[in-house]
Amino acid sequence: MPKSHRVVGPARKSLDEEPLTWPPNPEELRRKAMERLHQSTPHNFEALSPDEISRLLHELHVHQIELEIQNEELRDAQNALEASRARYFDLYDLAPVGYCTLNDRNMVLEANLTTTQLLGIPRSELIQRPFPRFILLEDHPQFYVHRQRLFESGSRQVFEVRMFRGDQSTFWARLEGTRRQDGSSQVFRLVISDITEQRDIEDKLRESEHRYRIIVETANEGIWVWNADERITFANETLQKMLGYPSEELLGKYIGDLILADEWQDHLASRQLRRRGRSESYERRFLHRDGHPVWTRVSATPMFDAEGIFIGSFAMVSDITSLKQAENELLQAMQRTEAANQVKNEFVANMSHEIQTPLNGIIGMMQILMTTDLDEQQRKYVTNAVVSANRLGRLLVDILDLSRIETGKVELQQKRFNPVELGRSVCEIFASTARTKGITLGCRLDPTLPAWIVGDEARLVQILFNLLGNAVKFTAKGHVELEAHLLPSTDKGDLRILFSISDTGIGIPDEKLERLLEAFTQAEESYTRFYQGAGLGLTIVRRLVALMQGNISIESVPGKGTTFHVALPFTAAAISSEEQEVAVAVNGKADSGRDFLNTSRTLTVLVAEDEPLNQLSLRKILEPAGHQIVVAENGQQVLSLLSTQDVDAVLMDLQMPVMDGLEAIREIRRLERERYLRLRDPQATLRHIPIIAVTAHTLNVDRKTVLDAGADDFLVKPIEPLCLLALLHDLDDPQAGSHAKDNTPHAESLDKT
Repeated sequence: MPKSHRVVGPARKSLDEEPLTWPPNPEELRRKAMERLHQSTPHNFEALSPDEISRLLHELHVHQIELEIQNEELRDAQNALEASRARYFDLYDLAPVGYCTLNDRNMVLEANLTTTQLLGIPRSELIQRPFPRFILLEDHPQFYVHRQRLFESGSRQVFEVRMFRGDQSTFWARLEGTRRQDGSSQVFRLVISDITEQRDIEDKLRESEHRYRIIVETANEGIWVWNADERITFANETLQKMLGYPSEELLGKYIGDLILADEWQDHLASRQLRRRGRSESYERRFLHRDGHPVWTRVSATPMFDAEGIFIGSFAMVSDITSLKQAENELLQAMQRTEAANQVKNEFVANMSHEIQTPLNGIIGMMQILMTTDLDEQQRKYVTNAVVSANRLGRLLVDILDLSRIETGKVELQQKRFNPVELGRSVCEIFASTARTKGITLGCRLDPTLPAWIVGDEARLVQILFNLLGNAVKFTAKGHVELEAHLLPSTDKGDLRILFSISDTGIGIPDEKLERLLEAFTQAEESYTRFYQGAGLGLTIVRRLVALMQGNISIESVPGKGTTFHVALPFTAAAISSEEQEVAVAVNGKADSGRDFLNTSRTLTVLVAEDEPLNQLSLRKILEPAGHQIVVAENGQQVLSLLSTQDVDAVLMDLQMPVMDGLEAIREIRRLERERYLRLRDPQATLRHIPIIAVTAHTLNVDRKTVLDAGADDFLVKPIEPLCLLALLHDLDDPQAGSHAKDNTPHAESLDKT
């Protein structure tokens, strides 16, 4: 067999020995392949055996397949490379920022599409053009300084310049430069970002911050900020002046060093509230640099970081030192005014008593004179004198009432009374006057009114008396009517009654309605006065209605009449069935009066009065009614007389020399309790002498003081004879419902002994 030969190909040349272009030329590639095949084919090819030729063909076939596989892999790699290059160029061209490359002479070598869009020119006009041509001349130094730094240090440079667009408009650009070696030369790569919008925002932010700082620094209020450790981190100029500290001393100062010792606990409480996220306003004194306190009003707000951690407080501070001084001066002035009002009230009360005491004597003497034989003219003179004296007495009472109401010293008394009986009684008082004037006086009371209500009966009488009296006075013909209706209950459950007093009198013009309820104001203001009065009645009514939480309104037509509406709240009183029967009987009667002149027995009455005329007046009232009189001129004489003789009742004037009436009443009740306790007999009863206080004072505070002292009832000078006799009748009658019907001691009084 012929000797086999191994086909060995020559070693491939390197790319440096035989460089190839890409992509390779097919003809050149075929030529090189034929050369290598020729080199690898033995010269004695004809001497090969068929097996060797077969093996050689097989090997060539395998190499052919290998080459085909390599070609496929090469094509895949080439396609992937082309795709990668395409993606790269897409990313490069369509990047959100501009990319460009400059040579050492600042000429543009490369630029992506974004750069051309930023500059507003096509790529062909940008390549090989100087880059500084697109930068504003004023910003060239900025560009060259950073370029020099880049080539000297090689470190990345970031700076901002203004650049031109193709349309000559400008924009702010941030340039980020890096250096790279490209063969034997260096290139300058730039990243270009349009920051125009960002610069606008920054400019607006700086402008806003500038305005804010101006506002803060020039604000009339002090503004400061302190951190979580309560160290001051900011204080405007106003606050610095307010506390007397320069900025360098105030910043970093512990805020607790400015707090007064007696306000430290308040400061701690406020700090805890802010740490819990609550804003608050408060008044606080801070120490001035020179040591004096500065009154301030503080509005503090907590500050938290993004994670909700407390980092400090922001506060606005107003200097209210002058306001506090003004408040203090006002308070002192109010105290002085109150003291002056107190002196005025005491003067008015004393003058009222001093005037009413002789006035009571005058009226008493006139009433006594009317019981004597007088001719018609003399009786007319005496009657006119009594009317004038009574008018003067009512004026004094009105002045005293108004003075006390203005100072807020009137307290409402809550007692049970029958509104129907009260309304009829008020109407009966004016019935005679109405008949004399020839006018009709009507009284329409709602049958659904409760039998008993709780409220201030005396004040209600005063309101109705003034309104009904005015209606009768200002009505020359026609009628006057008092109506009372039950109103729906309020949310609080209070019972409300509407009282309406209407007349057909002179009426009131619209322009005078607003001022009518003011003190010393009348609808008739001319010098020719047809109606008497000081103009105090309606003022007192308005203030009493307000004090009782009610409302008052007026309807009037000049020449046709006036209607006053008064709505007042009361409380319904629980009553027994027996009381209900009595109330029904009373409400159904036209006249519920009593014959007070026919006494059940003769009473011995101790009259404590230091004024001789009043003594005589009371004697002339009581003795004709069958009563006996014992006179004492002061409280000490009253106690002496009571220790030696028995009396059935005491008329006690409150203002007397030596010992006044209040002190005498208290001493009488104390002696009664002592005698009762000394007996120690459970079957014994306390000897309780009925005492009627007599005074010129007409307000609740005086009534309460007198009743608390132990008086059974209360009369105001000048004394009406029938009122006095009726009161004595009730005190002596065990069925009359007075204090005198029960001779056992008051539980409250015994508890105090």
